[in-house]
Amino acid sequence: MNVILYVRVSTEEQSRSGLSLETQEKALKEYCERNNHTIIDIYRDAGFSARKPYNKRPEMMRLISDLKERKPQKILFTKLDRWFRNIKEYYKVQEILDAHDVAWSAIWENYNTDTASGRLHVNIMLSVAQDESDRTSERIKSIHHAAIMRGQPISGIQPIGFKVDVIDGKKRVVHDPEQSAMLIELIEQFELHQSLHVVTRYINTKYNRASAPANYKKILTNPMLYGKYKGNDNYTEPYITKERFDDLQQIIQRNIRVSDKRRTYLFSGLIRCPVCDCALGGCYDGARMYYRCRKRYNATCQSKHNVSELRVERYLLDNIRDLFDGYLLRWTVKHNRRKKEDPERYKKQLERLNDVYIDGNITKEQYRQRTKALKDKIAELNRSDHGSLQLSKLKNLLTSDFERDYNLLNREHKRSFWRQIIKQIVVDLDGHPVDVIFLD
Repeated sequence: MNVILYVRVSTEEQSRSGLSLETQEKALKEYCERNNHTIIDIYRDAGFSARKPYNKRPEMMRLISDLKERKPQKILFTKLDRWFRNIKEYYKVQEILDAHDVAWSAIWENYNTDTASGRLHVNIMLSVAQDESDRTSERIKSIHHAAIMRGQPISGIQPIGFKVDVIDGKKRVVHDPEQSAMLIELIEQFELHQSLHVVTRYINTKYNRASAPANYKKILTNPMLYGKYKGNDNYTEPYITKERFDDLQQIIQRNIRVSDKRRTYLFSGLIRCPVCDCALGGCYDGARMYYRCRKRYNATCQSKHNVSELRVERYLLDNIRDLFDGYLLRWTVKHNRRKKEDPERYKKQLERLNDVYIDGNITKEQYRQRTKALKDKIAELNRSDHGSLQLSKLKNLLTSDFERDYNLLNREHKRSFWRQIIKQIVVDLDGHPVDVIFLD
């Protein structure tokens, strides 16, 4: 009989006795020798779980693609759970085997799929294997969660700027001195230029790297920058504050990629259609740059007017100080209406609440609700302080000679300048700029 052998082991099983690929392969070869079977090929899936879809297991896919050409009579493996631990995936492959008239056999177990009771037995054993896999997965997740809550790493591979070190006899995630300077510069350059492509060129050139913008975006959106990892806010030493991290995310959200990559549009993502509120796209007709609603192309928006980039730029340069002074006055009046509160007051309340809960004087649900309310209050006060600081920086930025400095900038830096201070430029139905919404 012509047979093919299939052996598999998942990563966590590789060190277990009796489950190694070599052990399985040896047993299968001895079985074939005793039964005068001819081995056509051996398929080895190392480091792949039997819970994975069959098309995610490379050797399983090679086996299936070889069925038609090699025409084996039977597939041999040691145990059913080497073949599958997932009932749904098992039947997908079984349908393919039936179409090619190929049987299977587990040499350490006895199955008969020709009868109803035999097929029921297979289903039961697959269910047991799947349940065992589920329980193992839950146990591993629980162990990993507990380690994370203690601030311990669950992997040796860490994001740029971090590494695993042993402190007081325990593994911890700490700053990597060899990468810290580059990470800090990445953050600062992105805050300055507010363009992933500009920062990518800068960092790749200075540090001799070949990373894509998407890789730097992944770094800049990782909460570990402010010390958080999977629910633990104090997992590791932060590089930046939570407020600064949130600012980075807002910049990334505004980092719109325009369709015409050859040109830099100063206000891409900052102007919205006055009719449908869609972000306007940048266009160039060979003589001037302008913005128009993207939904005009499929006739779902009735906006007819283009927004001239030159007109918007002139409007901002002529009116930015007055617009900002009015905004600052409104912001100050609004925030002065509230009595100034100290976040430390609520932090102390949070500490006392922890003691109350530990002593058993409130329920878990009461503790959860009160904790959330206090944390929300602290975050609100911190946001207010952060907003005041941002406005102070903006006021300093708009100095009396800022227009002179502005005219010295190239287009990419001009684009970055406006994105540092403006959330939206408001235009009327005729495409004329009429107001500005500042970032706060």
